[in-house]
Amino acid sequence: MKNHALRRGQGMTEYIIIIAVVAIAVLFVVKEFGGTVGGKFTEAKGTIQTNLDASGGSGAGGGAGAGGGGP
Repeated sequence: MKNHALRRGQGMTEYIIIIAVVAIAVLFVVKEFGGTVGGKFTEAKGTIQTNLDASGGSGAGGGAGAGGGGP
C-alpha cells in the first residue's frame, strides 16, 4: 500500500511540474507576442472603422437583420 501512495505522489509531482512548465511557456509567449497581437487588433479596428465611415454606417448595428419587421 505504501508503494501505491508513493507512485501516486510521484504522478502528482510530475503533473504539477508539467503545469508549471506550460504556465511559464504561456507567460513567455504573451510577453513576446502580446504587443504584436494587440497591434493587429488595433489595426483591424481602424480598418473596420474606416470602412464604416466610408459606407456611411454608424457601426451601432442599425441594420434590420434577420426578422427585421418590415411591412
